[in-house]
This record gives sequence, C-alpha cells and structure tokens, in this order.
Amino acid sequence: MVTMQQLEELENKVVKALRLIDELRLENSKLEDENEILRGIAEEAKLAVEERDQEVSKVRKELKSINRELKDVRTNEDALEQKLMMLLSKLETMGSSKAVQKSIKSKVASTKKATKKKSKSDNLSNEDTQENYLMLNDNLGEIILEDDGDQDIIGTSDDEGFIVIDDK
Repeated sequence: MVTMQQLEELENKVVKALRLIDELRLENSKLEDENEILRGIAEEAKLAVEERDQEVSKVRKELKSINRELKDVRTNEDALEQKLMMLLSKLETMGSSKAVQKSIKSKVASTKKATKKKSKSDNLSNEDTQENYLMLNDNLGEIILEDDGDQDIIGTSDDEGFIVIDDK
C-alpha cells in the first residue's frame, strides 16, 4: 500500500505539475498573441512589398515608354539634321547667300503675282497663304519658301526645320 508520505509527495508533484501547466499556458498565450502581432506585421510588409513591386513595374513601363519616345525623338532629330544639312549644302551649291536671297525673292515675287491673279480668278478666300508661300518639288520632298515681310524662310513640308534668311 501507499504510505502517507508517498501520498504527500505525489500531491506535491501534482501541484507542481499544475503550476507548470499554468505557467506553460500563460507562456503559450503570450506567444500566440506575439505570433498574431508578427503575422499582422508580416502581412503589412507583404502588402507593402506588393505595392512597391507594382510601383516598380509601373515605373519600368513608364521608363520603357520614355526610352521609346526618346529614341523616336533622336531618330527624328537625326533625320531633321540630315535634311537641314542637305538643304544647307544645296544652298551652298546654289552660290553665295546674296544670290540665293535674290533668287528666292524673285521666285516669291513672281509666285505672289501668279497667285494673286489665280486667287482672283478662282475666288479663293485665303490670299495671304497663297501670297506668302512658294512650294517647289525636288527629290527630297516639297521645299517651302515663305515670305515673312523682312525675312524669307525655307523649309520642307515634312518637317518643322526652317532656315531663316534675313534681308537686313
């Protein structure tokens, strides 16, 4: 049989085990609370990372688009520069700038007279446009000569590059 002393020892062991169980439950509860807090932080971090990934993706797309636009602008710039150089070389081959200016003025003046007569006979309402422009076709496209009062402006119809020849 079990003696009284053994019973007391067993009772002490049970009480001690119950205290340890309570301490473990308390510790477990604290750990679960801490775990929930950490899960929340992890979820927030995950969402923040996803948002940043989306922002990075958006910025990369914008950067690609901007790079394409820049490439297009540079290509257009190169084409315009080549056309300008061709026009300048044509102007140089035509002779001195004074001779070019006189030639352009005479062509503009004769075109003005012809367009005035034509506009009157055709009843065209936009005389200013007809009076101030001369278009010539060459193998590069149309060359536009514009009379702007004191200046003559030379350009091509397919670009926005113009050469201004000042009469003064």
